[in-house]
Amino acid sequence: MIKHEEDGLERSIRQQETTTEKEMTPKSFDQIRQELGELKVEKRALRIKVTEEERTREEEIKILLGEYRMQIDQFLDSSEPLHQDDLPMLLRCFSTSAKIIHEARMAGLFELYELAEFDDTLVIQYDRMKQEKGEDLDEGQEELQVFEQEMSKEFLLRELEQLYNTTTSQIRNLYEKLTEATSEVVGGCAEGLCQCANDLFNFEVGGVLRVDEFVGYVTVLRENHAALLKLAAGLEISLSERFTTLIQEVEQMIRKHESNLEDVRKLLEGGENIMSFERYNELAIELAASYKYYIEWQRQMVKESHAESVAAVQAGEISKDKANWSGMGTTIGGRRFQIGLRGKKGCEYGRCASCCLFHGSADASITAENIVTQFDQALKDEGLQAKEGQEKPAWEREADDDVYRIDFNGSGSFLNDSEMPREARVAIFERLAKLPFTSVLIESRVEYITEEKIRELQTCLRPDQKIEVAIGLESANNLVRELAVTKGYSLEDFEKSVEMLAKCDVNVLVYSIVKPALLKESEALEDTLYTGRYLSDLVQRVREQTQNKKFALTMKLEQSFIQKGGYLDFLHETKREGAEGSTTSMYETPWSFTIAEIVQRLCDEKVSEMIHLQIGRSDDFPPPVDVTRNRTKEGGEHEESTKAIDEILQEFNRDGDVEKLSTRLEEVATTYPDVFEAWQETLAK
Repeated sequence: MIKHEEDGLERSIRQQETTTEKEMTPKSFDQIRQELGELKVEKRALRIKVTEEERTREEEIKILLGEYRMQIDQFLDSSEPLHQDDLPMLLRCFSTSAKIIHEARMAGLFELYELAEFDDTLVIQYDRMKQEKGEDLDEGQEELQVFEQEMSKEFLLRELEQLYNTTTSQIRNLYEKLTEATSEVVGGCAEGLCQCANDLFNFEVGGVLRVDEFVGYVTVLRENHAALLKLAAGLEISLSERFTTLIQEVEQMIRKHESNLEDVRKLLEGGENIMSFERYNELAIELAASYKYYIEWQRQMVKESHAESVAAVQAGEISKDKANWSGMGTTIGGRRFQIGLRGKKGCEYGRCASCCLFHGSADASITAENIVTQFDQALKDEGLQAKEGQEKPAWEREADDDVYRIDFNGSGSFLNDSEMPREARVAIFERLAKLPFTSVLIESRVEYITEEKIRELQTCLRPDQKIEVAIGLESANNLVRELAVTKGYSLEDFEKSVEMLAKCDVNVLVYSIVKPALLKESEALEDTLYTGRYLSDLVQRVREQTQNKKFALTMKLEQSFIQKGGYLDFLHETKREGAEGSTTSMYETPWSFTIAEIVQRLCDEKVSEMIHLQIGRSDDFPPPVDVTRNRTKEGGEHEESTKAIDEILQEFNRDGDVEKLSTRLEEVATTYPDVFEAWQETLAK
């Protein structure tokens, strides 16, 4: 049992609670301005394609802002004191102008430098008003607060612009003043460039960007990277090893961004995709904007979660020697034992939009011995014990003879030493060699998968036991994966890992989430179908490249669900206005009929003949607050059809019988025609 000591989970919770309380105190507009300093924005056009409708709306906004600006100047140019009726009108001009600018940014209108000019002009007028008319403003504090709140949002959303422009300016200044280009200064520029590349897809910092503005920023990165390399090559000074490492990191990140944005260029050249260029712009803006506000909302949710974890520690409900969860699931030709071990920390990356892994899933004080004990205890709790004295391992109970597979479904990467110590991995695999399991699945992000780690685990197992590595690709669509999932690695990274694993004679399971954040039902369906076709093609390429004709790949459809405190929970709780005063959530889980349709079509297209298909259940740890389900026409849950489809899909997991799948799914559609029709109407939206 975890003691109340100043280490491990409890200390971590206290530290984070303290940090959270500090962060929850909003900064004033003056504090934000002081911290950000002078925000200069390069007059660089980043947008690639602007519609006529957007141009028209921009002209209307320019005229409107111009009118407000003139009214403000008239008030400020007057030598007379402000009349009682004038003050509300003047302050309303400021607050309304600020709202208009912010809404324009959120809608992806104007170039970033144009928005910055609007901001700066308005702030100059505001400073002048406070200086010249300060004694008249006492009665307008409420309207002043509205203005400052809106402008605070604007300035915070310009952080990425500031970072990029500061770095660009520093590199330009080095060329103008070569005598000042010391090793330390050049290294500082490399640090800034690395930060720019790292923050580009980090919505917590990145503000609100269109897809084509992402492309523009990557171009700026490439230009600055080339300029810094050229400068460094021409300098007769000794540059540190850290500089070389940073430059290499920047190059890698630029390649990743360029790869992920390749679909944008294809769309502009007339290529096809599951969405139009305009729709991707809309998605990018909405996701970035909502994620910015989600960060503020999440701070409170994290605080509540930590309070729950503290209570669990004090009540003795969290044990270092007990796994987060374990249980049985279906698989082809039998059953699998699943376990979520409690490691030293949750997912170290921790930025995927569909995940929420801070609910007491890890403990920094946990040792390798604790983790091994968790494994032993979970098997014991399930009654999975091997017979003693057997040459070939077998289960004590005959009823367990179909349990041939074990899945390590943790809250992160099994191959990340910071999350799962090497000693624990090796000890568990040495135990597996004495158990009847013949298939062992582990999960990992691609950056932790190395041939050395895989070979080490293989040497622990018997010849008849095979490792399978599960990787969360989520979507083969570059834009969906980075914008809606924020996965953090490219298709190239993923393919390199798959090829390396195939060379090691290790099969791969690929997670594909159905309906990432803000995708429509029809877009989610097409995105998953696209991913299935991509994986089918990838298998053929990898077999040819590695000469491993037996290499197998499984696509596991992850039915989306909502966990408390996660990004999807935030979107689900956030309402948008609909027709006739109605409201709808910004995110709803997919329909069970959508999952069934994906499986059916991948089978019809013969994709299932190249790759294995497996359908996950719509639950996880921590328990979700909402799951994939069918609805009635009124929007309520339809349990009967949801349960029927789930049972059909789980049976398909076991037998892979396509003909039976089709027949039974058709029966559900005809048994519940109103629900089926409601689903079709949702697809058409």
